[in-house]
Amino acid sequence: MVEKTKKQKEIIETEKQVGKFSIVGASNTVLDISLFNFGIKFFSWLPWQANVFSTSIAMASSFYFNKKWTFNDNSSADAIKLIKFILFTLFSAYVINTGIVYILTSKLTAPGLWAYSVIRFMGLDSFFGQSFVVNNFAKCWGIAFAMVWNFITYKKWVFIK
Repeated sequence: MVEKTKKQKEIIETEKQVGKFSIVGASNTVLDISLFNFGIKFFSWLPWQANVFSTSIAMASSFYFNKKWTFNDNSSADAIKLIKFILFTLFSAYVINTGIVYILTSKLTAPGLWAYSVIRFMGLDSFFGQSFVVNNFAKCWGIAFAMVWNFITYKKWVFIK
C-alpha cells in the first residue's frame, strides 16, 4: 500500500472540512431564516429586530459547530477565537456579500439581466419578476464569495491547530 504524503493528507482533510463547513453553513442558513420569520410572526418584531436576533443565534451556532466539528478545534482560547470569528464574519457579511450585491444590482447588472432572460425564456417570468431575479442572482454570488472568504479565514486564522 502506498503511504500518503503530508500534502495529500492535508488535501483530504481540507476536502472533509469543506463538506462539513457546507453542512454547517446550510443548517445555519435554515436556522437564521426560520428564527427571522418566527420573530416576526410570533413576537411581532420588526424585520431588523428579528434579523439581529436570528443572525446572532446563527453566528453562535456557526462558531460552535465550525470550531468543534468542522475544524476539530478543542483548544480553550475561545474568547480570542470568537473575536476573530466575529470580525471575519462581519467583514464577509458587510463588505464582501453586501459589496457584491451592491455592484451586481446597481453598477454591473448585465449578468443578472442575463439570468432574467433565461427565466423569461423558460416561461417562468410570471413567477419571478426581473428585480427578484437580479437581486437574488446578486445575493447568491455574494453568499458564494463570502463563503469562500469565511472558509479560508476560519481555517487559516480562527481555528488554527
